[in-house]
Amino acid sequence: MTETKAKLLALIQLIMETEFDTPPLKPPLPLPIDTKVVVWQNNTDTTGEALRYAAGISANGKILTYRVGATSWSATAHETVEWDNWRLAED
Repeated sequence: MTETKAKLLALIQLIMETEFDTPPLKPPLPLPIDTKVVVWQNNTDTTGEALRYAAGISANGKILTYRVGATSWSATAHETVEWDNWRLAED
C-alpha cells in the first residue's frame, strides 16, 4: 500500500468516526397559523432567540411571525415580522 493511500484510508476512518452536530430540520412550510416557533436573525447568535407564533411566509420565503408574542387572535392587521432563522418550539 502506498503512503498516499494509507493517509487517505486513515482520513476516511477519522471522518467515519467523527460525530457531527446537525441543526434541527425545519419542517416544510407553510406552518399552521399560530404554531409556536423559536426565531432569531442572522446578525445574532441563538442567544437572541425569541418565542413567537407563526403568521405565514413572506414573499422572500422567510417565516413571518406576529409581533411581540401576539397570536392571530390578538394581533391587528400587518403586525408581522420576517425572520432569517427558526425552529419549532418545544412544548
